[in-house]
Amino acid sequence: MKKKILAGILAAAMIGSLAACNTSKTNEKAAETTTEDIYDDGYVDIDLVPSEYMEVGDYKNITIEGAKVEVTDEMFNERLEDELSNYVTYEKTDKKVVNTGDFANISYTCLVDGKKINDFCEDEIEITLGEGQLDYFDGFEAEKKLDGAKVGETVKITGTFSEDIYDEDMAGKEGEMNVTIHYVSKEVMPELTDAFAKENLECNSAEEFKKQIRDELEENAKSEAAQENEYNIFNALVENSKQIKDFPEEAVAAERSNAIIELTELADFYGMEIGDSEEDLQNFFKEVYGMDLDEYVQESLKRYCVTEILFEKENIKASDKEVNDIIEQEMIDGGYESKEEYLETVNEDDIRNDIKYQKLIDLLLSSATIK
Repeated sequence: MKKKILAGILAAAMIGSLAACNTSKTNEKAAETTTEDIYDDGYVDIDLVPSEYMEVGDYKNITIEGAKVEVTDEMFNERLEDELSNYVTYEKTDKKVVNTGDFANISYTCLVDGKKINDFCEDEIEITLGEGQLDYFDGFEAEKKLDGAKVGETVKITGTFSEDIYDEDMAGKEGEMNVTIHYVSKEVMPELTDAFAKENLECNSAEEFKKQIRDELEENAKSEAAQENEYNIFNALVENSKQIKDFPEEAVAAERSNAIIELTELADFYGMEIGDSEEDLQNFFKEVYGMDLDEYVQESLKRYCVTEILFEKENIKASDKEVNDIIEQEMIDGGYESKEEYLETVNEDDIRNDIKYQKLIDLLLSSATIK
């Protein structure tokens, strides 16, 4: 059976750490294959007997510090502002010069050899000068060239367009961008009133909307606290356990390959580039996990062994019904037309293992002391 050790808790940490990709058009060409020379295309089987390498410690009397469920006024106000920012409007000012940080109404046109690139031309758009929305050139930030430009002026910027631009007629070529500054505007945040809530927020009053936000924040805080408790209790389990002997070189090599594939898939999903060298790879692991690749592999193998030992000892299984229930719900949520179509995106064994893993976590929590 293929055992790709996902180390789910650590994977969750990755999801929180990976930055979302920039929305600039220079990044629409998401990270393509970056570590082809380091890993194989497929996951590698891990072949070892867990009980020969790890001895599970006390798992029925674990004590952990419970995660706090807290929603501060600062969190509430930030979320409220975020929600209202969806309805922000811009008001024209009489400012005569545009500076970094200003909201500016502009039009721009990109040209290569005098030919307009239609996908890179926009009229009367609002930008925040300095945030990189027009950074299509290699070697410099185009918007810095606009700092201090006069309203009504058209600024010509020349240079080499980035190789990352998806348009083949433009990527890596010499060209120009003509930017016209129409006016500087200011952001106007709407006032949360009963009338605004009824018209825009599907609530009967401003207070109802505020309560809705606080309830959602509290629900999220409870969910995050539960995840943190799961993370902490599994860490405690591994810390309570003992490694009997070194893992075999074959298992280490296989899991190293699997870890690289798993990291690369997630990085690609979030539009990030790992790099091509071994050093790039190690640095990326440190950034995401706080440990280098070799440390991660050892930790992953420990977690796998401890998990498999307890699956067997506690007779933890996932029934076909439980697996099918998950698949049916995922089909509904994802709009899949058939089970076969859904299973093209996920391995059924992974679903089964996820169910078993959650049962193990529930078992650990049921006998734990959470302070």
